[in-house]
Amino acid sequence: MTNPAPADSKRQIPELTSIRALGAFGVLLTHAAFWTGHYTDDWSGRLHGRWEIGVTIFFVLSAFLLTGHWLGRLADGSSSAPPERPSVRRYFWHRAKRVLPAYWIVVTVAYLVHSGDNPAPTGAGFSGWLRSMTFTQTLQFGWIHPGLSQMWSMVVEVGFYLVLPLVGLAIWSAARGRVKAGPVLAIIIVFGLIGPVWTVLSHQFDSLPVVSRLWPMAYFDWFAAGMLLAYGRRVGWRANLPACWALALGFFILSTTTHAGPATLVPEDVNQALWKTLLYGLSAALFVAPVALGAQVRWLRHPALVWLGEISYEFFLVHVLVMDWVMTQMGYQTFQGSMLAVAIVTAAVSIPLSRALRWVTDLMTGRQGPAGLWS
Repeated sequence: MTNPAPADSKRQIPELTSIRALGAFGVLLTHAAFWTGHYTDDWSGRLHGRWEIGVTIFFVLSAFLLTGHWLGRLADGSSSAPPERPSVRRYFWHRAKRVLPAYWIVVTVAYLVHSGDNPAPTGAGFSGWLRSMTFTQTLQFGWIHPGLSQMWSMVVEVGFYLVLPLVGLAIWSAARGRVKAGPVLAIIIVFGLIGPVWTVLSHQFDSLPVVSRLWPMAYFDWFAAGMLLAYGRRVGWRANLPACWALALGFFILSTTTHAGPATLVPEDVNQALWKTLLYGLSAALFVAPVALGAQVRWLRHPALVWLGEISYEFFLVHVLVMDWVMTQMGYQTFQGSMLAVAIVTAAVSIPLSRALRWVTDLMTGRQGPAGLWS
């Protein structure tokens, strides 16, 4: 199979779109498990908590596609024409157009629906709404509003969006617009090391708030995994699908042990945090790698799964608000009820809402056609 053309990094890859759907449903399952009291102190509880690896998959996919936008422009020596550096302005415009309209709509709806709730100290009111709208709600504990608990990962995602051009320009400058393994890999590895370094710092320094463990820097290693895959696709790496998926499953199972901590978003100590981050990163990267590097998987090309992947971002945004409503309608109090029933009903309600939200934002932005990973 020939090396992909530079434009290939922006082409919709059906399998990766379907993987986005799997990631979204993983996040749904972990939230359903939490709200129905299934984050128990045993292996089963840790397993339910570990479905949050869907977020890791999202980060790896995001970095793969967006970094490919930069690496795809690097010259490979087959042409004498000077390479064209990607437009930073166009990059930010595409990111804003894809992310902000739906996010702002859901945030505003959450504040209208939960206008009477007042999480301490200042998660509600106009100031709380403004923080959520500007992705600054994780700067201090208590600023995350009800119905928007999952948005900490959007803060991380947007943080990556902001620094990626700096990384891309560093690669461009160091490699002088050419595909050179040394400079490219060195910059990606250094960028990835920021993650574990920040994890250690955020656990060791009392001057940093606990919520700093959720800041974007703590997850740069997951993004670096996707960046490595983008480089690998650019230069023609290949991966054995059965071996990669077997290893991915193995690392995921290891993440359910006590080494990675209890079934909580933030582990209890730095060792657990490092193990959890490493195992999640390896599992997600190995799961994505074969498809990212060119393998075709028939069942991941099923139209229904691809369609769900196309609305996975909107599904991610709305499902917690929907789950709050579903819990009430099913007569469940917090930390009780059927995890599976809540997940199924939440999905059934969230899917049409997600499609409608996608339709509205398409009209707002003038976007047409299927929702590719880049669009």
